[in-house]
Amino acid sequence: MARGLFITGFTIASATSLDGFSASSNTIDADAFTIATGAPGTWSVQKTGNDLELVYTSSGLPDPYATWAGPGGFNLTGPDAAKGADPDGEGQDNLTEFALDGDPTNGALNAKVFLRTGVVTGQYSGEEVLILTIAVRDGTVFTSGTAVNAADGIEYIVEGGPDLVDWGDAIFPLPRCLL
Repeated sequence: MARGLFITGFTIASATSLDGFSASSNTIDADAFTIATGAPGTWSVQKTGNDLELVYTSSGLPDPYATWAGPGGFNLTGPDAAKGADPDGEGQDNLTEFALDGDPTNGALNAKVFLRTGVVTGQYSGEEVLILTIAVRDGTVFTSGTAVNAADGIEYIVEGGPDLVDWGDAIFPLPRCLL
């Protein structure tokens, strides 16, 4: 069964007569609607009696990034809505802020990445190590150092090692917590 949404009946014009109108002679740029709604799909114009209607047919579920960035999210528009844009100018692009729960409109609310040091047990027992805590998208599951959130299209890779050269050490993801 195809998933999607079919919306019809948005009257964009009404007249006593629409003689000579041909829906096939009209073209709609769907990109603007995809950005506005967060859902990919097709748009068409149809004549119903003396009304001219805009019809939308979804081709799938809303894009999580577009929903986060667009109306109902942070209301980014134009070039500011691009994944590589940095509308608040703090040095983190929108995709990083999306992946790590930042606010692209406020440079003081960066992506949530926390670093501290601590003494641990296990392989490095008694040694002080770096502890990295990051926010991730709902539904993300880590297996060793890699996590993929298929629904949101984000891949997280966390590597560990005793220096900045060798990255073969195991990392230990902790259970979900609230930041």
